Amino acid sequence: LMELASAQGHAGLKMSHAQVLLLIGPDGGHIHEMARIQRVSRQAISAISQDLEALGYLQRTPDQSDRRGLVLTLTAQGETLIADSVSAVDQLEADLSCKIGAAALESMKQVAAEIYHALGLEAEVFGPTRAPQTIPEIEALAKRLCKELGSGNAAQLAELLDHNARRTTP
Repeated sequence: LMELASAQGHAGLKMSHAQVLLLIGPDGGHIHEMARIQRVSRQAISAISQDLEALGYLQRTPDQSDRRGLVLTLTAQGETLIADSVSAVDQLEADLSCKIGAAALESMKQVAAEIYHALGLEAEVFGPTRAPQTIPEIEALAKRLCKELGSGNAAQLAELLDHNARRTTP
């Protein structure tokens, strides 16, 4: 993967960069969370992020929810790196499929997914998932709003409510 990324013009990348790049979501990432997930020091993640920033893949922006904190976000070059990496993974999968066969590759991916879920890795990165508890009155109100607002406006309202909920939830 590193060789393919380098061949696509992403020179200077190191394996350690994955500790940061893999944990930056659409809303960015926080150094302390990355350090916790990777089980390394904040200083280690900070050094890696400074390296990626110098290479032009990351930028640091003030955290809107905590003025003392910083959020690491991808630059346009960083987004290109991620897209190129996804393309490279697809190429590696195709190569592996040719070597071991499509059925064996699918079996391997299924086993890897089962291990991932069995170890609870998703919860470690994204937090525990809880099934939403439905309150009948809220559900009825939501259905009424969807009917009256139409699907487009209802989706906008849902996004606004979700965004506000995330801002106020500790």
